[in-house]
Amino acid sequence: MKRLLRWLVLNPRLIKLLSRISTHPGIRRRIVSCKYLYGQGLEIGALHNPLPVCPPVKVRYVDQREPGVLKSHYWWLKSSVFTRVDVIDDGEKLASIADGSEDFIIANHVFEHLEDPLLALENWLRVVRTGGVIFLSVPNKNKTFDLNRAATTFDHLLMDLRHGPQVSRRQHYLEWVTQVGDMSGPDAEDHATHLMETRHSIHFHCWDPAALWELLLQSREELGLPMDVDLFEVQGNEMLVIIRKAGKAATEATR
Repeated sequence: MKRLLRWLVLNPRLIKLLSRISTHPGIRRRIVSCKYLYGQGLEIGALHNPLPVCPPVKVRYVDQREPGVLKSHYWWLKSSVFTRVDVIDDGEKLASIADGSEDFIIANHVFEHLEDPLLALENWLRVVRTGGVIFLSVPNKNKTFDLNRAATTFDHLLMDLRHGPQVSRRQHYLEWVTQVGDMSGPDAEDHATHLMETRHSIHFHCWDPAALWELLLQSREELGLPMDVDLFEVQGNEMLVIIRKAGKAATEATR
């Protein structure tokens, strides 16, 4: 038995394999969830792929629609088994969730689908207890179909927060059909109109690591959001972030 254990520990091929597995985005999420998530919290927009958590952590699932309606909207996932929906609410606002009532919020590949990410960040911090965390994974645009799009700037997000996302909504749909869908001319205009009228879910925003880090930094410094970044990793095609709610506004803490 000791020889076997020694072989397992010292075998370079096994070590290389384990190191690769541990950095796979899906595996890495599980490892990080067990390290940072505790108590009870919410996962927003889990659809068919909820984040595995370690017992005795308890999760309630939030979405804007019931699973049956979600399947008709995400028709390409109709053969998948969708997670139950415990709370029907707007994931940006969480109006039905009390302030400081949750230990954590999970949002995997949700942030880019939100029209007003800064509003969402404000509300997620509102409902999380002091010391609680936001578990966030976001696609790295440089490794996805968003490659040709410009990273969303903080100034743009600030405009959406202050004036409402309807100001830039059509711009986002047009960018989607031209830069991702490779359409142009009247066809692009018509398809953008159709997607906008049906409120089709798209990546309204996209980030590379530098742009996402800037978003987090500016949210803390310019908006004074009570947050610290405990973890920021780039793994495969996504960025994994752990945001911890600070005891008071971050800008006040540094005075």
